[in-house]
Amino acid sequence: MFCFASGMKKTEKNQAGETSALGRVVVRLINEDELTAWNEWVEAKHYLSSRLVGPTLRYVAEIDGRWVGLLSYGQAAYHLSDRESFIGWTDVQRGRRLGLLAQNTRFVLLHERGEFPNLASRVLSLANRRVSADWYRAFGSPLVAVETFVDPEYFQGTCYRASSWRRLGSTAGYGRSRKDFYQAHGRPKELWFKVLDPRGFRSLKSKRLPARLKAHETEWRICPFKAPALESLVELFSQVPDHRGYKGRRYRFQTILCIIALATLCGYSGHRAIASFASKLTPSQRRRLRCRRNKHSGGYDVPKETCIRYFLYKVDAEALENVVARWLEGLDENELRGIAIDGKTLKGTAKRNAQGEKTGALHLVSAVSHRHSRFLAQEAVQEKSNEIPAVRRLIERFPHLDGVTITTDAMHCLEETARLIVQEKGGPTTFD
Repeated sequence: MFCFASGMKKTEKNQAGETSALGRVVVRLINEDELTAWNEWVEAKHYLSSRLVGPTLRYVAEIDGRWVGLLSYGQAAYHLSDRESFIGWTDVQRGRRLGLLAQNTRFVLLHERGEFPNLASRVLSLANRRVSADWYRAFGSPLVAVETFVDPEYFQGTCYRASSWRRLGSTAGYGRSRKDFYQAHGRPKELWFKVLDPRGFRSLKSKRLPARLKAHETEWRICPFKAPALESLVELFSQVPDHRGYKGRRYRFQTILCIIALATLCGYSGHRAIASFASKLTPSQRRRLRCRRNKHSGGYDVPKETCIRYFLYKVDAEALENVVARWLEGLDENELRGIAIDGKTLKGTAKRNAQGEKTGALHLVSAVSHRHSRFLAQEAVQEKSNEIPAVRRLIERFPHLDGVTITTDAMHCLEETARLIVQEKGGPTTFD
C-alpha cells in the first residue's frame, strides 16, 4: 500500500512537471541572425536537408529561451489525389485557391527522448494557431488548412494524430524534380491534413469564395483542349511560313505558335501571361505540342517570356490569323449562320508624341460568329482612315456568305458595302 502511494506521488510530480514545461513552450518566427543556426540544427537532426524553396516560414519552439523544436511551412503540393478528393474542388478551383493551403515541410525536436513528453503535439498546436496570420503578413494571403508528409519508414505520425491532424492516404511514390515533371522514388509518404479555418475550408469547393477570401483567389486557368485538337493545331501551323534563321532554333516554329494560340484562347494576354500559361502545361500536353525534350531531366521544356516576345514581333500576323480561324471552324460543329463585325481600339497601343499626346493607337475591326463568339477574322484600320474600308477588306476575305447574316454598326449601312455582300459574296444581308 505504501509503495502504491509512493508511486502515485511520483506520477503526480512528473505530471505536474510536464504540465509546467508544456505551459512554458513558446513558438515564434526565427530572426534573420538565427537562420544559420536553424539550418545547422535541421541538417544535423532531420533526415531531409535544410534547403527550402519558395515562400517559407521558419519557426523555433523554446522553453525558457532553450531551443527544443524547429519547424517550417511552405507552399502546398501542386496536386495530390487524396487531398483533392477530400476537399472536393475542381482542377480550376485548385489552381486558383491553392494559395490558401500551406505545407508543414520540416519538423524536428531537439531535446532528448522522454525529457518533455507531449512536446511535439504542443508545438504543432501552437504553430498552427499562428501560421495563418504569419503567412498573411509575409505573403499576403491567409491559410485555411495545412498539410504534411510523413515517411512511414521513420515515423508513425503519432504527434500529428494527437494534434487532430487527419490522415488522408498515401502518395504514389513520386517526387517533383522540376515544374510539372515527376520522378519515381519508390518511397510513398503518408499524407496528413489539418483544417485551420472550417468555414473557409468548406468554401474551397464552392462556386464562389466568401468576400474575405475572394481577394486572394488567383486567375488560374487550364488548357481545356484534348489531344486531337492539339495535334490538329500543330498540323495547321505547319502552313505558316517560318521567319527565323536556321541558327539558334531551340523550339519548333509550330510549337511556339500553338502555345501562343492556346494561351490566347484560354484568356491569357501579354508575353508574361503566355509564358506563365506555357509553364502550366502538363507533360502530356507538352509532348503533344512537340516541345523540346530536355536531355538532363527527361522533361519537356517550354519557351520563356523573352523567346515569346521576340517571336511575336516577327511572325506573319495575317497568315497566323487565317490558320487559327480555320482551326476554330473545324472545332465548331455548328454551321455559320451569323457574323458580327465591330471595331475596337486596343488598349496600351498608343504612343506619345513630342507634345506628350497619345497617337497611333491600333484600331481593329473583327468578325466573330453569333452563336459561340468564335473568332473568324480581323483587319487593322489604316492610319488616317476609318472602319469603313477596313470592314470591306474584311468581308472580301470570306470565300462566300451565302445564307449568312451580317450585323454591324449603322455607319456601315452603305450601298457599296451592301453590294459587296449581296452581289459578290452571293448571300442576303441584314444590318443591325
